[in-house]
This record gives sequence, C-alpha cells and structure tokens, in this order.
Amino acid sequence: MNRIAMSFTVFVLLFLSSTTVIGQAQSTPSQDPLEGYADIHVHQMANLGFGDSIISGKAFGPPQTALGKIPSNMKRGHDAAEVATHGNYLGRFFNILINAYIGDLVTHGEEGYPSFSSWPNTNVWTHQQVYEDWLFRAYQGGLRLMVMLAVNSEDLFGRGENQIFFLIRSHKFQKVRADGRTGNDMEALEWQIRAAYQFQDYIDQKCGGKGKGWYRIVRDPQEASEVIKSGKMAVILGTELQHLFNCDWDRPRCERSTIVEGLDRLEAMGVNYVFPIHHKLNQFGGPAMFTPLNSGPKDGCPHGYKHQCSAMGLTELGRFLVHELTTRGMLIDTEHLGLRSFNDTMDIVEAAHNYPVLAGHIIPFDLAKHDDLTERAKTKEQIRRILGVGGHRHSHAGNCGEGIYSAWASATDGSNNL
Repeated sequence: MNRIAMSFTVFVLLFLSSTTVIGQAQSTPSQDPLEGYADIHVHQMANLGFGDSIISGKAFGPPQTALGKIPSNMKRGHDAAEVATHGNYLGRFFNILINAYIGDLVTHGEEGYPSFSSWPNTNVWTHQQVYEDWLFRAYQGGLRLMVMLAVNSEDLFGRGENQIFFLIRSHKFQKVRADGRTGNDMEALEWQIRAAYQFQDYIDQKCGGKGKGWYRIVRDPQEASEVIKSGKMAVILGTELQHLFNCDWDRPRCERSTIVEGLDRLEAMGVNYVFPIHHKLNQFGGPAMFTPLNSGPKDGCPHGYKHQCSAMGLTELGRFLVHELTTRGMLIDTEHLGLRSFNDTMDIVEAAHNYPVLAGHIIPFDLAKHDDLTERAKTKEQIRRILGVGGHRHSHAGNCGEGIYSAWASATDGSNNL
C-alpha cells in the first residue's frame, strides 16, 4: 500500500484560504487541492506519558477537572521535571539537587482553570498545552495537518540512563505513578495512541455523530488529502520514544523479528511516523548529544561544535529498521540522530531512490548560538540532504535568540530551498 511517506503533497501546504465560523462549526470544504498549515510535532497526549504522573492537565473533558492542579502526591516529581527544563546548566543542577535531597522547595505556579494565571504558558513545560478548545482554535485558524507524537522518558523514575552527576543520576524524583502504570515507553505509546482515538470519538459526538468531527486520524496520503479538502484536520499518529520496541541498550538484544513484529503492531494501531532514536542510546544507534540527559559513548565533533558528539552511528539493527521503514512507506523523522546516525540514515534513503524523510523541529546550526551549537542542530549541508530526497523540515521556534526568522529567510529563498 502506498503510505504517507510516498506523497509529500500533504506537507506542501499551502496558502490559507478556508472559511471558518465561530463555535463548533467546521470550516467550509474547498475545491482547492490542499490548503491550511501543518504542525508536524505535537505531544497532544503527553499527560499519559511518564507514568501519567508528570504532565498536569488532560487533552479533553470538562475544564474544571481536565485543567486543574497536579495531584499532591505527584507534585514533587512534577516540580523536579519543570526545574530541570529551564535556566543554565549550573542553575538547573542546584535546583534539581535541592528537590532531590532537601524537599520540594523549587516549585512553579499551578493555577490553570479558571484563572489560567500560571498556565498554559510557553515557559511552563509540565502542563497540558493542547486542550481541546485550544486545538480547535488552531484548527479554526487553518491547522489542517497535525502529527500527534507519543512521548515518554523513564529518567524521573530512577532509570539512571543519563550523564548527570552521580548523586542524582539514578535518583527517583517521582516515586508514584497512576494506578496500573509502569512508566515503560511502549506502555506509554499504547495509552497515548488509544487516547487519540478516544478524542476522535469524543469530537465526533460533539459534532453530531461518527465521522462528523473535525479531528480525523489518517493512515495514508489519499485519506489525508480527502480530509483536508473536506475542511477537516488530518491527524497522523507517531512515536518519539527513547526505546522503540523496548530495544534499550541494557535490555535483551532485539532481533530483526522484533522490528518486523513491532512495525506490524504500529501499523495496526495506525502509527505511521517514527523517530528511530530519541535522547538515549538504543539498539538502533547513537543519539544527538546536547544535554546531560543523553546517553552513550561520546567522541569529538567537527570544528565549531560546543559539545561532544555521539561516537555511534546506526547499528546493523538500526540499518534494518530504516530499511524496513522505507519498504513500508512509513515516515522517518531524522531529528535526534547523532551526526553519524544521521549520515548513515541519509546514505540509506538516498540509495533507496531518494526516499523522503523529515526533520520536525530543527535548530539551524548556521544560525545557532552558544549552547545550541550541538549535533542536535542541523547544518546547511544536512538540510540540503533532507531536501534533496524530497523531504521536509520544520524550524524549532524559540531557539537561537532573536532574529532567527529574518536570518532564516535570508538564508533561504522563502521556501524549503537553500
């Protein structure tokens, strides 16, 4: 079957011209081929990752219950995650150390509904940012294609798979999880994908019945195109996990059969968008090194980088995974690949008749400054390789300081071209 990756017309969005109305009314269908804009990196159901005990707030439901405070027994790990994401590395280290061994002293505002005085906020990462009403407003404003990515990390539960100072490397910042939850990556994937289908049914019910809602999960480019042309929003399901198929470096060796069975399972669930590697070393290859949360052996980087690079490229199993993804026509995101893993991946897709790949939240290396000058950022040559296979890239808003948008425009011709 010709799947999403084989038709990038879905991503070549687009001039906004749809007519919208207030309330739950949907956009008027258009005769134009495709219109609107795409957001290909959204963690809509992130509250169901991390053992359902780190991200506060739900994606749908009555606001008085969906957008309230984190349960008190989960607050310490919740606060620890928040303080770990802001400030310079030295400040983060001391704040994390205080919360780990002294008490939950470094906190943040928890006021959501009804005042929203603390969140949603772009500087608060541990609260829901994709509540149903907010997503609907984005849809009204022209959002027609969204990639809903399942996400997870086991660091806060003491996994110890990082390069943080030994006193806190394996510390259990979060000692509780929601009932029946383990915090495992693949478990988190199942919960988040299931919630996406539940949300689709929920929106259908609000819009008058099955198939009538504006939120439509799609499995191939034809279906996505039909949804967008009808004035609704096409949703691609994806995975951005540390250890896809539980192929951790410190777990039993995965086999090719593990990959085949795992991808069969993803396709059965409607998951078509895959990050082979995230922050951690896994059995597929080395991650981009840019934070102490990364793991795996390191080596020197090319001139100009402010951080060491991963010493590992794709493993034999990682090469098989990429080949299998291309064979099935599934979408591959190249973000979080170390330099060596990226080069290995591009060699494979270039040899496969220029199979298109994506980079969903790039930091342009040539425009970056200071701590962003790492292998996580994409150089102009790397971006050229992605575009050269017919791929697509989305910039990471908010990085590289002020002026990134004008600088990016100056470095391109206003399109995907360099």
